[in-house]
Amino acid sequence: MAQSTSLGEDLETGEEQRYQRLLDYDLPDAAIRRYLDQRSIEVPGVTTDTKQRVAQKLDDEQIEALISEYKFAGQQSINYYLITGVERKNYDDLVSEIEVQAPSSKQEVGVREPYLASADQLKGNLYLSFGYIESTGDTDPVTGIQQNKEIRGRCVAVLRDETDLVSIRCTDENIAKKVARQITSGLKIERESAAYQPEFGHKFEEKFRNELIEKYYSLKIRINDQAGRTVDTIEYKAKTDEEGEREDAREDKDVSRQLDEHGGDIRMGYVELKNGSKFYMNRDKSKISFVKCEQEEQINEITEVFDDVLRQTGEYPQQKLEGIGNVPE
Repeated sequence: MAQSTSLGEDLETGEEQRYQRLLDYDLPDAAIRRYLDQRSIEVPGVTTDTKQRVAQKLDDEQIEALISEYKFAGQQSINYYLITGVERKNYDDLVSEIEVQAPSSKQEVGVREPYLASADQLKGNLYLSFGYIESTGDTDPVTGIQQNKEIRGRCVAVLRDETDLVSIRCTDENIAKKVARQITSGLKIERESAAYQPEFGHKFEEKFRNELIEKYYSLKIRINDQAGRTVDTIEYKAKTDEEGEREDAREDKDVSRQLDEHGGDIRMGYVELKNGSKFYMNRDKSKISFVKCEQEEQINEITEVFDDVLRQTGEYPQQKLEGIGNVPE
């Protein structure tokens, strides 16, 4: 029996189920259309009533493939960590060692501790979904009675084969650090130095900037004196050419002068890679952030780029201590 959507369009049972799956994950229409464009999937009328049209055109398997590209991805920040020994750990053994039980909801205001909610393997990667509960105080303006309101959050850690570089996807840096420690506890490594953020040093930045970045839309340059003390931080934004296109901020004469003559160092920027990916990069925090809803495939490609550049520039500890694995210096 056909069912009617919220817009009054009749869908068959299977179509309705696929439509509801898209609603449940709250995927942005623009993200769905990008997914279709990149795979040359034509859906008539997709620019309006996107989810309904897609539910009618795609089958169950195609809908699940679409969802998998955004289930753990989306518009978010990624905090990179090196976690000692995670590359040598069996995924099933690691998951069994991490605490799975959710904490009590009766927490103190502002106290947040992540707990492992689920673990999934997708295309050789392990996705650990951590939840956390945040309590915030709320006072009724009429009665003056204070009540605690609970908000649930999510943080996803992604582990890949043959590397200790782990991407932890969440905006809150403190939660990311706690998740990294949860993983080290699963590895039975108690010392805090077992999980640390990689150094995106000068060699990394130079290779990344010269070989992989297509364009800087904005950037921040840090100027240090001979003793290594920061004396100035300068921000630049790309100019617009006559056709309305944003230029590369590196083409600014003053940027070139700061980099070449004054030993300037680009610490932050909004970049576009040669593969078309765009994101904010913060080298000081080993972190990138996406403005738009990004696909899983694209995020994994970016992480591979970071991993490769760390290895090629000798800043990946495995190369410094051969045969020992990732050991912090």
